[in-house]
Amino acid sequence: MSALAKPATELRIAGSKLPEIPLPTNCPGCGVALGLEVMRKHNYVCSQCGHHFRLGADAWIALIADRRSWQERWGDVRSHDLLNWKVPKPYQEVVEQLMEDPQVKAIDAITTIKDEDLGPLKMQNVMFRLSESPGSIRFTGRRLGQDNEQVYGERLGLDPDRIAELRADGAI
Repeated sequence: MSALAKPATELRIAGSKLPEIPLPTNCPGCGVALGLEVMRKHNYVCSQCGHHFRLGADAWIALIADRRSWQERWGDVRSHDLLNWKVPKPYQEVVEQLMEDPQVKAIDAITTIKDEDLGPLKMQNVMFRLSESPGSIRFTGRRLGQDNEQVYGERLGLDPDRIAELRADGAI
């Protein structure tokens, strides 16, 4: 039967038992021995180093969807890493090594910007700095909710009374 002709079937999901996922006996990130129950408890993330194990759609749906809110179609489709990219070190170690790389420092690829709330933040610098107009990063970004009033009024067309009513109800 083709994937297109496969009938939709309802799955028991949120709150249901997670599907069996064959796992290696040791984490590829840190090498620690793994137990299936511990892996399920931590949603298939290594509790020692944070390595995320590849999950198929059935496992993701069991983790994030509401019960009986989803019907499976094309259940045989699976993701695939076309580049077969493997990082031999934990991500944090790769980032730390990159931050100390002499070439990254020489081209000033990482800059530090002062944020009003978070203090100094390291960010990727402007990639192409021209001699006549080098460009720079001036701020880290807008504050969360900073533009809400403008969005409520200009984009959503709400008048100030309606905004006050929604705020009083706890909706915004």
